[in-house]
Amino acid sequence: MYNSSISEDNFYNNKREVMQAALRPFTHMQAWLAPTGQSGYYYHSELSADQLAWPQKGRHGYDGGDHIRLHYHTWTSNEGRLRNAWTLMWGGLGYVNNAIGDIESLDVSMIDGLTEEDRAIIISQLKVLRAFHYIKLMDMWGNVPIVTKVADPLNPETKPRSEVFDFVLQELLDNVEKLPLTSAENIGQVSRAAGYAMLAELYLNAEKWKGQPMWDECIAVCDKIISGQGGGIGGAPQLSPDLTALFSNTNSANPESLFQFQFSREAGFTFDWAGFFFGYDYMKEVLNVGYGGWNAFVVIPSAFDAFAENDLRKKEWFLFGPQYKYGTNIPVLGTEEYSGKPFVLVNSIRRESEGDLTGPGSMTEGEENSGARFHKYKSGTLDDPNYWENDYIIYRLTEIYFNKAEANHAQKQWRGYCRSCGAYQRVAQESIHRC
Repeated sequence: MYNSSISEDNFYNNKREVMQAALRPFTHMQAWLAPTGQSGYYYHSELSADQLAWPQKGRHGYDGGDHIRLHYHTWTSNEGRLRNAWTLMWGGLGYVNNAIGDIESLDVSMIDGLTEEDRAIIISQLKVLRAFHYIKLMDMWGNVPIVTKVADPLNPETKPRSEVFDFVLQELLDNVEKLPLTSAENIGQVSRAAGYAMLAELYLNAEKWKGQPMWDECIAVCDKIISGQGGGIGGAPQLSPDLTALFSNTNSANPESLFQFQFSREAGFTFDWAGFFFGYDYMKEVLNVGYGGWNAFVVIPSAFDAFAENDLRKKEWFLFGPQYKYGTNIPVLGTEEYSGKPFVLVNSIRRESEGDLTGPGSMTEGEENSGARFHKYKSGTLDDPNYWENDYIIYRLTEIYFNKAEANHAQKQWRGYCRSCGAYQRVAQESIHRC
């Protein structure tokens, strides 16, 4: 399926065509990684955790109980959405293997503008991208096959997660230092800061995935990123001074980003997060945009409550409370339980329209206004020259500081360092406060 079987007389003609072949697996990856409506990695990792849920809201959103089983961890052995994720992610890995095989077999002397050095860098980029696929496959399923060639073998055997971990780690160690430094010139490619970020994620999870903690290694690679040894869009990575800048419609060259998908509405490749995160078409009036959503994901009430009232993130990253037509005090009206009435997003998932104002609620008792809505990415309004030009951020510098803080914290705990006096907590807090 993923073997292009390109013959010698119709192989690539120039370096640009080779780069296009190498980038094809990366563009496919957005289908399963970014929250663009597919039931891929994002859907399963977020809705099985403790921050987001997709509850039934009246007559909408039951969907065979898929989202409810995911939230309650009562999934079965026959989940169609999980099968879709498996197909998307393994298909993507097949694209990577196919590109590696094709490019390794090239006669470089026959390709205009391509050198052996170019080919070596491209192969390293693809192998690091394959390692990233395996990080997420291992996170989702644990024990998985290790496959490096298309259809060879046809039915690969499953390997223990510890063995998959070792394979991924070696692939990264063998190739990350060969990657070009991250810079403004290679945004949207696999570059060195992105590779270091993958290593940080791998090391941080080593105790679970490998059965062996690797806190020192995690801290060391985080320090490489923070100090700029992997490069950065601004020369070295820098934290954004504004909470909204990294997710805005001008975020393509933000110096905090380490790895991202380049989306562009004008170029016909839009980051369409609205389906998951926004309510119905009345959101067009609220935000002065041209899209609505499926009224799907909501913030779990306890997660929303975890933000203090004076936390700027609570103000900037969520939609909550009364919703008004853009730029006015005119309420937007509901269309379901609150049809014709002011639409007010509430921090509960229960049938308040039927008088239940204090019950615990459940995943089957939602209404059209249940739950705060995640609103970190903002497209701008219809008249904004950069309307809906947002890139999707995969790794960012803030995450690296948190990884280092968590590794510092866990390292001191693991070594039994001043458990009672909280000294190890101070080390973690000092790192976090920098964010």
